[in-house]
Amino acid sequence: MITRKSKGEGKHQAPESQVQIPEPKKKGRQHMKYNLSRIMSRAWQLFRRYSISFSEALHRAWISAKAVSVNQDRIAKAKELAGVTEEVRTYSAWRENGYKVIHGEKSLFSVALIWESRGDGAEYRANFFGLSQVEAMA
Repeated sequence: MITRKSKGEGKHQAPESQVQIPEPKKKGRQHMKYNLSRIMSRAWQLFRRYSISFSEALHRAWISAKAVSVNQDRIAKAKELAGVTEEVRTYSAWRENGYKVIHGEKSLFSVALIWESRGDGAEYRANFFGLSQVEAMA
């Protein structure tokens, strides 16, 4: 804050009073949290696939983008509550990376996640398996 003497103060007045003047806000680019190009591309995909209005598609694309961080937070909290320290993934994520879950293994924990691909905010239950519960596919 910058201080300045108020108008009308001279040598015959009481002690000087100070007026607080706020400093100007700094201009410049701030860190972008979301990839706007990816959101717009996703909106066009939804628009073409579901034959909905573009504003609805853009709304759903934003919901999908925001769901990513929410899902990561939910997974981290559930993992911490379960006391799991090893790497965990869903059944399909392990399969995509060339692993299979050992037959009969139970998931370490499950979490309600937001369905990112549809963008409608719907939730589903995801089960997570640890690295000790999988083996490389032959």
